[in-house]
Amino acid sequence: TAPGEPANQWGANIVGEQDTFLFKMDYQTARYAASCARWWAVSGDASYKEKAYRSLNWVTYCNDTDGKAYESPLSKGILSWWSDSYGECPKMFYHVFAGIPEWAPKKENHILYSENILKKVVYSKKKVEYAATGKSGIEWLKLAFKPTNVTINGKQVHPQTGKNGTGYQMKELGDGDYSLTIFRTQTGHVIISGK
Repeated sequence: TAPGEPANQWGANIVGEQDTFLFKMDYQTARYAASCARWWAVSGDASYKEKAYRSLNWVTYCNDTDGKAYESPLSKGILSWWSDSYGECPKMFYHVFAGIPEWAPKKENHILYSENILKKVVYSKKKVEYAATGKSGIEWLKLAFKPTNVTINGKQVHPQTGKNGTGYQMKELGDGDYSLTIFRTQTGHVIISGK
């Protein structure tokens, strides 16, 4: 660690920039939180969900009273690296939400993360639609309704247990919220509708 900077604060593991620049940074810590969240989603190891929670909360302390982002509440003389504080750091929240969708805003429809560029996104009360550009891909969504119909290019896709082929996985999150992961093997117009 950089002199005088702890590797852990308020129960959060906080991460330095690199081997020769050890100052603790918000975006590196957010990246660590994202890795922990995604690992929790794969492994089910609850300790990684807790690590993600604590480190992501540490990142929220990297804002001053005016809401301006800065790199660390610990480091002296490191104020705001624009691309890191306003670019890379917030992007990591999408990875976290893809891994732990119940942390995304409740009672709202959101595409949490996509491996590809999505176009023509339209949110409605009981429907989300978009144009998927990649030949194959995965999209993670949080929905404020139970999805009952998922189509790609007008063709209905079905629930599946694995990640191969075209289909989706759904999980009830409580209070009328659901997570939905769509697995695609083609580009096209995706429509998710429900009740």
